[in-house]
Amino acid sequence: MYQGPEGYKQFVAWLRDEFEDAGLDVNDVIGAGDRVLASLTLRGRGRQSGAATSWDLWQVWTIRDGKVVRGQAFTSKTEALEAAGLRE
Repeated sequence: MYQGPEGYKQFVAWLRDEFEDAGLDVNDVIGAGDRVLASLTLRGRGRQSGAATSWDLWQVWTIRDGKVVRGQAFTSKTEALEAAGLRE
């Protein structure tokens, strides 16, 4: 688990270290009050294996006074929607 601004930087550094051509596609963004739900696809080619990979995930960002105060990642859309106070 990554926490705080330094944790986010560590995650991005890990992604760049482990994958060549690491990329992120934003598929959808949904506003829900003080939360934002983002559907994302991470992709890259493993530096050691050379295998191309991608995975879908959902993030919920909580915003206060124009700043991100919390970010959570989910592998399940249902869990992300619940965390954002939404339903399918």
